[in-house]
Parts: sequence; C-alpha cells; structure tokens
Amino acid sequence: MANKSGHGDIIERKIRPVYEAIDNGNYKKAVQMADRLISNKQKLAQLIQIAHIAKGVALFRSGKLSDSLEEVSKVSSEIVTDEFIIQAMVVFYKDAKPDEIPKILEKAVAAAKGSERVDFTNKLFLAYARTEDYKKQQQTAMNLYKLDGKKSTYWWAVFSNVLQANYSTDKNLSKKMFLPLAEKMMIKMINDGGLHTEAEILLYLMILRMNDKISEALKVLRGQVPEIEKGLLIHGDALEIELLQEANLYAELNASLKIYLRERCDDWHNFKLYLDSLFHLIDVKWQPADDNTDVNTPDYTVDMAMEFIRHLLKDGDGPEAKFYRGPHLAQMEIKKRHKLLTQGEEVQSCVPETFNTLLKDYFEKFGHKGCCFQEMTMYFDQVEDPKELISKLEETLLVDGSLAIDLLIEGKTADVKIADVCNRYICIATLKNYAGLYRDLSFDEKLKVSQQLIGYHGKGLNLGKDLKSTELQYTDSFCLLGCHLLMNLSNETNNGNDIWHIILILESALKASPSNPQMRIMLIILYCKIGAFDPAHKIFNTLAIKYIQHDTLGYLMTSNAHRLGHFKSARSVYEAEEKFFLVGRRDCVDQKLQAYKYGNFSKITEFIDFEKRLQNSLQHWTVKYYKFYLDVIHKSSSCEDALSFLKYPPREDISLNENFLNQLIDNRDVKVIRNWDKLEANQLQTEADWSMQLEALHLKYISINLQLLAHIMELGQVESGTPDPQTIISNLSTSLTKFIDESKHLHQRVLDHPGLKHSWTWYGPPQTRWKCIIDGGFDQLLLKAASVTLQLLCPSEETKENVQIEITAICQAVTDGLVNHNLCNENVKCFNGHNLEPYVLLVETLGYIVMVIAGCVKAIKSFPVTKKSRKKKGGQQGLSVDLEKFKLFINSVQSVCDAVVQNLTAIKDTFLVQYFSRLRIAFNLQNEEQTLEINNDLSDLWLKTYKSNESDMLKNVRDSYQASVQELLSVAKLKFNLIKSISL
Repeated sequence: MANKSGHGDIIERKIRPVYEAIDNGNYKKAVQMADRLISNKQKLAQLIQIAHIAKGVALFRSGKLSDSLEEVSKVSSEIVTDEFIIQAMVVFYKDAKPDEIPKILEKAVAAAKGSERVDFTNKLFLAYARTEDYKKQQQTAMNLYKLDGKKSTYWWAVFSNVLQANYSTDKNLSKKMFLPLAEKMMIKMINDGGLHTEAEILLYLMILRMNDKISEALKVLRGQVPEIEKGLLIHGDALEIELLQEANLYAELNASLKIYLRERCDDWHNFKLYLDSLFHLIDVKWQPADDNTDVNTPDYTVDMAMEFIRHLLKDGDGPEAKFYRGPHLAQMEIKKRHKLLTQGEEVQSCVPETFNTLLKDYFEKFGHKGCCFQEMTMYFDQVEDPKELISKLEETLLVDGSLAIDLLIEGKTADVKIADVCNRYICIATLKNYAGLYRDLSFDEKLKVSQQLIGYHGKGLNLGKDLKSTELQYTDSFCLLGCHLLMNLSNETNNGNDIWHIILILESALKASPSNPQMRIMLIILYCKIGAFDPAHKIFNTLAIKYIQHDTLGYLMTSNAHRLGHFKSARSVYEAEEKFFLVGRRDCVDQKLQAYKYGNFSKITEFIDFEKRLQNSLQHWTVKYYKFYLDVIHKSSSCEDALSFLKYPPREDISLNENFLNQLIDNRDVKVIRNWDKLEANQLQTEADWSMQLEALHLKYISINLQLLAHIMELGQVESGTPDPQTIISNLSTSLTKFIDESKHLHQRVLDHPGLKHSWTWYGPPQTRWKCIIDGGFDQLLLKAASVTLQLLCPSEETKENVQIEITAICQAVTDGLVNHNLCNENVKCFNGHNLEPYVLLVETLGYIVMVIAGCVKAIKSFPVTKKSRKKKGGQQGLSVDLEKFKLFINSVQSVCDAVVQNLTAIKDTFLVQYFSRLRIAFNLQNEEQTLEINNDLSDLWLKTYKSNESDMLKNVRDSYQASVQELLSVAKLKFNLIKSISL
C-alpha cells in the first residue's frame, strides 16, 4: 500500500488501529481515533486525508450516511492522485454512493501523466462500468485504447456500444446507430487481424444476433469466415441450435437436434424442441428438395420421428444396457400431440401401445427414480383407465404374493435395493392421490391411508439405521405424503387442532432424519399457522440458507416474524436479509468488473440482469419497508424518535408509485413444498401472481401510512411563527385528505382483487396480511382516525356533532377487536395462536393513531389557538381547532390503549399452552377408544411422540407465545405512555 510520497509504511501503521476498530464494530472508538489524527496538523497530509476517509467509513457503518458523506467529501472535493487515498475512497463510495467514484477518477485522469494516466483511465472505465454509464464507458474505452493500444480495451469499446443498444429505451436508435457501429468496429478488427479467441467470436455472434443477422452468425459458427479461427467454441452445437430456433429454420433445426440427441438423449428440453420442429414441419407439409435418405435428413412425419426414437430405444436394450428416460417420454409426447393434431382420432400405427401400457413400461424401468411421479403425471390425463393402470403397477410391487416393502421391513428379503423398493411404493401412492382415488374415500378411510404411510415410515427407520446423519432416511417420503394427506384432511374439516398432531409426527421424523429440508420447511409453515414463530425461526436457521436463497426462501421468515409479534426477531431477520442484498449487489458488481478484465462479455450481461433482478426484487423492498415500518411504529417513544427514523431512507423514497410497483419482480420460490395433488391448470402460478400483486399493494399501504406520518412529524418540528398557523393547518389538512383519498382507493382495489377471497393451497405462496386487515377492519379504523383528526383541525357546524359519534365508533372498534381477537380462550384455559396476527394489527393500528395524534398536537401547540374561528386582537390569526373535542379524542384513545395494556397484562402463563389431553381425540373421530382401536399405527406413534417430543414442543411453543405477548405488551405500554404525555 505504499504511495508515491514514500511514507506508505508510516501511514499504514498509523491508520491500521482505526480500521481494526471498525472491523471489530467499535465505531465510536474509531471516530475518536480518527479525530485525533485529523486534529494533529503536524501529521502528513496523506495521513489526515486517510483519517477523514476512515472516519467516514465508521460513521457509515454506524448508520450516519449524511455525516459520513460530508466527512469524506473533505477529501474527494480535492484533486487526488495518490493511489492509496483513491483506493480508500473507492472502497467507501462503492457502498455509500457509487456515483461519486467516477468524479474522483475523472480529476485524477486530468491531473496524471504517462503510465499513471493509463492506470487511472483504466480505473475510470471500470468506475463507469460500475455505475452503468455506458456512453461514458465507451468514450473512456476508446481514450484508453489510444493510450495503450491493447485489443482488450478495444473490445471494451465495442461491447459498450452493445450495452447501449441492449439497455436503451429507444430501440430504433439501437438498431440504427449502436449496433451498426459495434458491427463496423468488429469488422475492422477482423480485417486487420481476425478473431483468435472464443470471447472475441462470441462477442461478434452476440452483435450479429442482436442485429437479426442470423445467417451471417451461422456462417461464423460453422467456420465459413476465413479470418475467424475455427474450433474455438466449446458449446458450438448448442449455440447453433439456438440460432436455428431464432431464425425459424425448422428443417435444419430438426436435423441438428437429431445429431445432438444421439449423444444426449436425456436432454428433455432439446427433445421437446425436436418435437416442436417436427410438428411444425408436419403443419406446413414440408418436403425435402430431393430424395436424400441420409441419416441426418430432417424428420417431417410422425413415422420418421418414431423410427428415430425407436433407434434411441434400442440403445437401451439388453440386460447390461443403461436406460434413458428421454426416448420413452418422447413416445408418449408424440402420441399425446398426434392425438391433438388429429382431434382425438388416434392413428394406432403412430404409437400402437396404449398410454396404460407405455406408463406401465415406464414405471418398470424408472419407478425407482425420485422423478418418476412428476414425469408420469405429464401423461396421466391421457390414461384410458387410471384404476386399471394403478392396479397393474401395484402388481409389480408383489413378491410371492406379499408386498416387497413388507418383506423388506420384516427382513425376509435381502436381494433388493432398499431405496428402489421404497421409491416404487411411494410413487404408486402419490399417483393414487393424483388420480383422485383418495378423494372419494370416507373420512376414516382417508385417515387409515395416512396412518399406513406414517406407520411404514416408523417401521422402516430400521432400514436406515446405518445411514449418516446427513443422509435422508429411505422412508422419509412416506411420512411426508402421510402428513400431506393429513393436512388436506385438516383443511376439509377446518379443525386447527389437527395441525398440532402433524407437527408432532414431523418433529419425531426429523429426529431420525435431521437433514431433510422438506420436513423442516413443512414444520416452519405449520408452526407459523399456529402462531408460534420462535420454533419456526430455529428450524429455519438449521437450513443454513446462503446467497440467492435469501431472496428465494427468505419470505418464509419475513412474512411471519412481524405478523406474529416477534418484533426483535423480525428486526434481526430483516437486517440479515438487507445484508444479503447489500453484499449481493456488491459481489455482483465485483464479478461484473472481473468479467470485463477477462473479456467474458456474455457473462457481463448476465451479471447486469441479475443485479437489476436483485434491485427490483419484491423481497428486497418488502424487507426494506417492513423494517422501516417496524422502527417507526414499534420503537418511537416520541415525535423526535419517529422523525429520526423517517429521515432514512429519505422521505421522497417513501412513496411507491404504480410504475415502481409494476417493475417489482417476484423471486420467491413459492413451490418449495413438494406437491402431490392434482390442481387446476397453472393454479399455483396463478396464486403466486395474486400473492405478488397483493404484496405490492401491501407495500403501497405501508407507503401511504408512512407518508402521512412523515408530513405530520415534519410540520410539528417547525419553529413558532414560521410559517404562519394557517399554512400549517392547510398542510396538515392536505396531507390528511390525500391519505383518506388514497386509502379509500387502495381499499377498493384490494376488495376487487380475486385473491382476497380465494381459498389458498396450504403448500403454495403465503397469504398476505390483507385478508386479516380487511376482515378486522384495520384500514377502515385508520381512515376513521384520519377523518376525525381532519374534522378536529378544520371544524365546521356540519361535522361538529358527527365528530363525537366517530370518536366513540373508533373506541368501540378497538374494544370489539379485543373481544373478537382475544388471545386467551377462557373456556379451555389455552392460548389462541390463530388470533396473534389480528391482535398484532390491532396494536399496530392503535400505535399509528397515537403517533398521528402526537404529531398533530405538537404542531398545534406551536401556535396560538382559538376555540372558535376568529382573529386575536392585533395579532396573528390563531388556529381554528376544536380543542374540547380534540381532548376528548386524546382521552378516548388513551382509554383504549390502557384497555389493551390491561388485556395483555392479564394473560397468564398457564394459558400459554395447548393441552394435548384435549387434542388426543384425533381428527374428529367419535371418541378416544375408537381412535386407539381402529388406528393402531397412528396411536402407537402418538404415544411415542407424546413421550419424546410433546414436552419439547410445548416448551418451544409456550416460549414463543410468551415472547409475542411480552413484545406486544412492550409496544402497547410505549404508546400508552406517549398518549398519556400528550396534553393541550
């Protein structure tokens, strides 16, 4: 880290303790140490500059963005050419404000000379690449090429034109200027010396493809351009297929795919592409120009395609042959498509075997694979007789008249693979569920099927006693399917108590197979259903999710922590998610810059798109706003606290307009739970789309609430007399009116949304908080409070009598909410976790109303007030506020806040438990004796799980409920103390 002044070692030694304090999280100490270095004017100028930067880093890490930017600007405002100092500023600004990096380097380039100027110009190009300023990036690359003459910098200039074309909003300009310029520059280099690396050829192909010159791109790919070196492309065959598909050259595409599939016949994506090209040639009645019968001739009839597929099937003949799934699936796909083509009138010569026969053959060959069920369901709707097919499949499980799984568990057979037998059995069980054979069974029959599956799981654990703890048990899928069926049964009966039993089963199974992710995710969902976030959070932590999984799976926590009253845990979850997005963006930019250095241009666009996808992620903005809302509503004990939270992010970022919401991308993996049910076409995707839309509307709801609060708090901070009272009251009135109008419009949009009343699948995307908000009337409660506040600030004869009625209605709504959403059931002396979400919303809504009142009162108290609309003698016009009614409003809200505090305080620890003695009458059967008599497998498992898991589970759930109650009580007391401190 030496610098040109020759004092690098001294500077590094002096500054190292400051950065060590920053790395250890001791930011206050780091600031103090940096101040001491800055105050010593006898120190080296470079050391003082580095100290300013180090202080800025410490301030930024401690959350003081504006202070940190001001501190570092003392250095960045100067012309700096010291590489050590520039590097320190780049490290700071790349997280704090990346747009400042090019400004620093622009001044350095202008001041530097010789090789130093080349170095700084190189850094300036990468700075523009970081900020995605493609125009200046291209100009800088050309300047750099003039300085160093390297081909790599020339390619940077070419690729900068490609990026301008790719991300320009004016596509006409892209086609007429950027792409032709990039192509012209490439041709110049080809004529001067040719292309001799894979990266250069791929860049040229990229430009030709974007310019719709597919035929020229194919010539390059096939080595028909002499100046371009042949044989450099590693995946040339796959690229050729892409080009032929883009050019709609179906005959050539079909022929190329035949060559490709002979080597990779299990590539189902390209196999479907082959069939697409085949049926397109059939549709257009394509015929070859001559009678060429070459093996690579395109297939343009079904018979030709079947001959090709049978040839691939023959490669799998023989006892030692390796079977490939692709050709078998292709037979069924051709039969299915040909049936559609002929409008149901099958031609038996196409594929003479029935779907029953084809699927039975497929099961015999691949039933031992975990993917067999999913692949068979693609053609199960075409089956002539599902019951007959399943009956024949079940016959394959018999060995000497007994089920192979029974013999295996009893130890009577040892010449089979355990995993194969288990997978075949579970495949048939899932197919029976998919075919609807369980749907028509009676309640007890459905329960018996679940018991049998769970019983097999318990008995089969001995088969995996020698497995490592990181390996899954052979019979895990039996337990998962059994619990899946029990959950469906629970939804049919609408009995929430069943979930407790399912949790016990999964907890017991998880002890035997601690690495099973499906069990853990299912437990997370079920614990959240009963309102117990803490055990769900502990299980989630065992998943050890990393990198992009925070974006795809993080919603399992972020959608539940806040709504179940775990505000401290919610904050830690949000911070972890925010850290991922911050680090993810930084890493993505760093990888992009590395791709520039190595000339890997195809990856650069991937990194740019990935970075934009992260930036526009629904999860990213959900975390940002939930954390923001959490701080403002739950941590503010005064108007000053609220205003400090509302300053960051800046207030202009609080507003989320429609264009922004429409750009959000849903990266959540909402299909993470394995689905064995037959759903309507695209049902899960439809639910995912609805969930996304409702989540975006919920962000809008939070945004509207925060906007109003920000305006009110800012107006309460103005100094007395400036501006005048009427301006303040007018601004308050405008903000409240805007809030009321936007909230009404949003409320109607949510009511009209089809997802609000939809019956969601339990294993699909999570429901948003809207159903609870609408059912509990919490958004309407905020509307009423805003309306009352507006009428009190701007009273009139028409509204005077109505105000008191509305105040009473608000207090009555909160009182009714305490009854309707009571957390404790007095009759059975137990805690009702299902009411946690509406109770949290009740406390939040009340807390928000308190904050609005506090902000308005603070603004009112800054000015002279008259009870009636009149001017004071010889003075400023007072605010026309109905003080008496305002005091009534404050006292009424204070009264209901006190009621909430008392309600939460009265919850006894003995209520925070579900007594399983009340739940052992399992699944709505008539009596416990009947349960134990009929359901031996399940009752045995109950007895085991009660002894081993019940106490642990109850403790975890009880602790979770206690934490929710205590945190709700803490927030309620905080707002109660605030409303008590308000006076007029």
